Amino acid sequence: MENENKRSEEPGTSPLDDLINREVHPVKKRNKKKATFLVSVVGVIGFAFVIWLLLNGVLSSSGGDKKVIHKTLFSSSKIPVPKRLPHAVVTESHLPKSDPANEKSLSPESQISPLNKESQLDTTLNVPYKKESTEIKPISEVLSRVSIGPFITSSRLKEAEQFLTQKNISFTVKRGQGIVKMLRLRAGIFNPEVARKRVDEMHKMGFPSFFVLPEGGKLAVYAGSFIDRKRAELLTQKLEQKNIKVSRIEAEIQKKGQLIVVPDVSSVIVDLLTKEFNSKGIHVESKVIK
Repeated sequence: MENENKRSEEPGTSPLDDLINREVHPVKKRNKKKATFLVSVVGVIGFAFVIWLLLNGVLSSSGGDKKVIHKTLFSSSKIPVPKRLPHAVVTESHLPKSDPANEKSLSPESQISPLNKESQLDTTLNVPYKKESTEIKPISEVLSRVSIGPFITSSRLKEAEQFLTQKNISFTVKRGQGIVKMLRLRAGIFNPEVARKRVDEMHKMGFPSFFVLPEGGKLAVYAGSFIDRKRAELLTQKLEQKNIKVSRIEAEIQKKGQLIVVPDVSSVIVDLLTKEFNSKGIHVESKVIK
């Protein structure tokens, strides 16, 4: 009691102040501690929430960065994006007919204007269609001169002249020298004595066409040498009946005879003459003159 009376008697204090100091101030301190604790808890929760948002944003944007960048880039109004025109199959029935009076020269600068954005997106084809001419221009024909022969028999020359006359092909005949294709029937190669004896035997058997030619230090026995392939075939058959085998040998020799000259003919006539006379073993030469 004496202490309380002393505090009450101290200058600047009163019983009300003492009550406030004893009851109110401790409560305020406790409330302040609670508020500080709550603020700390809320701060920790908020910080955790922000971290969670950041993590979710990074994870979700890692798989779609390209799409976001693509949209951001091509949606910008500052970057002009050229658009490709759709592919169209153009046929003659779909194209407008060209009017020579209204046609205008089109240059690359006039067809595409970088300032006109709508014209680049237009899918219609305004280029006039000009049909190419299918007319075939005449080509200067190549002419050749053909030489046939030589003919060493009058019968074969007459047959050739008849063929050319029937085909209405003009020609001339002159004396000359050229390659003659021969078909020889060889009966074997023997020593000189045996070869000559073999020829004498064949002559006695009725085959006077047998002869010999030197070949590799020996003599080759031939049953005959023919221009006419039919005659060679007939002799081959007769020899087979006598059990005499021969081999066919193609030969080309230079001989003098009658040459048929066909001037200024087309490649078609050249092919015709070559096929006809080569099949009969007659040599044909052609030379381009124009």
